[in-house]
Amino acid sequence: MDVDLEGKRLFVAGVENGSMEIVDLTTGKWVRSIPGFKTPTEMCYVRELNKIFVASRDDGMVRVFRGDSLELIDSIKLELGANRIVYDPARKYLYVGYGAKLAGFDYGRVGIIDARSDKLLGDMIVEAHPSQILLDNAAHRILVAVWEVGKIDVFDAIDHQMLMTWTTGGQSGDMALDHAHHRLFTATRTAPPSHPAFVDHQPRFQIFTAQVRRPEQRPLAFPTREPRHRNDSIAVPKMTYQRRPP
Repeated sequence: MDVDLEGKRLFVAGVENGSMEIVDLTTGKWVRSIPGFKTPTEMCYVRELNKIFVASRDDGMVRVFRGDSLELIDSIKLELGANRIVYDPARKYLYVGYGAKLAGFDYGRVGIIDARSDKLLGDMIVEAHPSQILLDNAAHRILVAVWEVGKIDVFDAIDHQMLMTWTTGGQSGDMALDHAHHRLFTATRTAPPSHPAFVDHQPRFQIFTAQVRRPEQRPLAFPTREPRHRNDSIAVPKMTYQRRPP
């Protein structure tokens, strides 16, 4: 999902329909559906290039549409498993996670695409399928969560070489950067030996842990409906923090 703030449009992946859905944010109404995707997973609207990039997992494609008319203008063939997309406005590069078991490989890839020419320039190799990609422009780093092995790989955003690897202890999933306090928050799909980690992503970093309780009651995150994934739902009624030595 991505948003065109100036045009007040929301782009949503219609996973079950194999489509990209467009919602008018002014009226709150659906306005258009573009079909033809095999399990669309993520999209990225780049206003400065007037393009929308849409990744679809089950055909390994990234399709490129004009931002204004939504006309299909290009297609980039990767491999099966295309999912996460991140745009680097400084270098005009697009990073796309794909590959691994779904594509018949025992490793995953982060494709480096020139967003101006729509050409695949190369790949960054990780141990398994990337579950999340973040860009830290201030530190010139690319952070890639590799959920199956419980790691976060850190790449240089300029030469795309791996700088370091952080171990999360659990199957690392979604991440978020706290730029003001130089912290990286990462959620894990499985319980780590200790607790989910909050990592200071500067060269000298410390790790903070949060104790998260998994009660038997209905999760607080979904108080009026059934959880989306029964095994993934957790409630966080209260969080306490403790500092672990670096």
